[in-house]
Amino acid sequence: MDKFNDKRKELLMAIDQGEKVSDLALGMYDLTPYFNEDVSKSLVEKIMYINNECRQVGHVLDKKIYFAPQQEEALNNLKKYNKCILSAPTSFGKTLIVKEYIYKTKPKNIIYIVPTNALAYELENSFKSNRVFSDYRIFDRTKSTMDTNEKNAKLLFIGTQEKYLEIRNSIVEKIDLFVIDEAYKLEETTKNQRAYKLSETFLDSIINLSKKVFLLSPNANFIGFEKYEFQILEYDYNSVDKVYKVIDKTNFYNVVYEKASDNKTIVYFDSPNDINESIDNFQSISKENDNEFIEFLEREYHPAWSVIKLLKKGILVHHGQMPKYIQNKMMNLFISNKNYNLLLGTQSISEGINTPCKNMFIHMSCKTKKMQGLLLKNTIGRAGRLGIYPIGHIFSTENIEELTKNKITISLSISKDEELKEIEQSNDENAIDQLCKKYNIEKEFYENIRKKYHFSLNIISKILEELQNDLIYSNFSSLPYIAVKIFDEYRWAYIDSKCICGVLQYYYYEGNVERYLQTYDDKIKFYRFKDKKNNKVKKKTDTEIMDYYMRFLYSSLENYIVPVANIGYELFQRYPDWMFGENVIECIKNFIDRYNKMIIGIRNYEAFTDEQKIILQTLRDYGIIINNNTINHEMIAEIESRLNIRYSTYDIIRAINYLASNSKNNTERFLNIKKRYID
Repeated sequence: MDKFNDKRKELLMAIDQGEKVSDLALGMYDLTPYFNEDVSKSLVEKIMYINNECRQVGHVLDKKIYFAPQQEEALNNLKKYNKCILSAPTSFGKTLIVKEYIYKTKPKNIIYIVPTNALAYELENSFKSNRVFSDYRIFDRTKSTMDTNEKNAKLLFIGTQEKYLEIRNSIVEKIDLFVIDEAYKLEETTKNQRAYKLSETFLDSIINLSKKVFLLSPNANFIGFEKYEFQILEYDYNSVDKVYKVIDKTNFYNVVYEKASDNKTIVYFDSPNDINESIDNFQSISKENDNEFIEFLEREYHPAWSVIKLLKKGILVHHGQMPKYIQNKMMNLFISNKNYNLLLGTQSISEGINTPCKNMFIHMSCKTKKMQGLLLKNTIGRAGRLGIYPIGHIFSTENIEELTKNKITISLSISKDEELKEIEQSNDENAIDQLCKKYNIEKEFYENIRKKYHFSLNIISKILEELQNDLIYSNFSSLPYIAVKIFDEYRWAYIDSKCICGVLQYYYYEGNVERYLQTYDDKIKFYRFKDKKNNKVKKKTDTEIMDYYMRFLYSSLENYIVPVANIGYELFQRYPDWMFGENVIECIKNFIDRYNKMIIGIRNYEAFTDEQKIILQTLRDYGIIINNNTINHEMIAEIESRLNIRYSTYDIIRAINYLASNSKNNTERFLNIKKRYID
């Protein structure tokens, strides 16, 4: 095997350097994507070529792709076993194999769990753009009303564990296939709220007796899964090879510039903040930028936003703290535009986003210990792509090659008693009774909260505890502090109390309570951190303010403040005499009202149905700035009428595309949205 791999790497290096290699050699070492089909072949080559045809990937229609023997074996084993872990390197093609399994076996109802919304959107697009999957109803949302025609529909849910838990009660059909991608995250402690929900999702796949359950993971040793009788399918085949190079810290950015001048290059950073701090270290790399896109972002957001500063240098950015349409635009520019060769990304890049590149740089701020294990393997796995980049070139300021060879152990979190107890306790009748008695609430109320927000009993208990405490602060700024205190022990997103409270200042700036801050420029001028001691404005640049604000919108707000406010308000409506802290209710009411007007963008938000509110929220998450001048009630009703019982963000965007030409009364408005955010 070592001789085989050595020879294979030798051939890949030759192809990488532009040398010609015979089809016979390529076929012998599973390098069929590099076949030269236009030249005459010897008899041996023709026989070998015909033999490879039996391993052709059937669902890929626009080009010929062949499975290597190990990939073909993995596919056959997925057919054979009902519960299995597909453990293989990042470049093995696990998603490709699962899609081929779906194409060949045609399971009726499928749940496909992925770690990020960005990956879900990309995967959904790849399914919907392929006509062989046209008989599936692909979705991540479900209307409350069911249609009789749904009974015979083939369903394919693609989304995060949070989205799945929101709609699972509406899926009454038997699940034929349940897939969890990046299943190594099942190792994370359930005190991490996202991990809690993933573990709950995993248990759901087992308890509901899905016919088949596939877990996809990079290579590792697996502990705790034997309890659930999983078959481990382990493969070491790499579709591409890797070359590692250690570079000097002082020369890091020069090497990045050199490599990105000619080939697609990604630089991995720990966080968006690390990217922002590195802006000045990057020189301009492209002379032909997408100026129209840049000017649009300057008008829509603010010229000081770090993302815009980097775009002006010809550098793309991808992370979770930006609207989805910008993420999509960044990826499209990187993949298809020759003028954009450099992409700066965070963990969102390492978790399955389809970003072929030749060079991968590990930024020097990344701590070696933090980058050990699966994160490191996933990150470097993005370098190279069979048929495009035969060799992935990895650059770092430390020697990481040896770290990639270490065997990782994944221990199923819920195999540990304390972790499983966290989940079981949330449904334990005695524990629920005790909580309800302690906080003087009805069991029905607890169940509704649990069903709606999918928090553990411990989290709900913490929320109730903090809501009933008297508040130190006499204004709205106290609510963020409550949220921070609640989730401090159960971190599941980036949290920064200073950031949260600082960003919220602009909502309640003295003397401007009624002002509607419609543009980001308004917000930049309006929002400043205030020094509590002398009430002076701290010196923060516009860039810092803009980055804080985007972090607030796409991290802290949805994850921390909104759930607390909603639960508090529902509690008040049900129990108006409940033991709230002195200022809580006024703060919560104020927040919800301003959230609906300023973040969602609609003043008469409560006039919309629950399903229409989901559409509004989806538009906001996608990045479409909403206000009463751009979207009215009639437009939302039109979008809703175009949606099936099952739908997704993709379908909402498609509805807008249609209505831009076919709306009865709002064609011009829809056309404007299409031009600004979709085209």
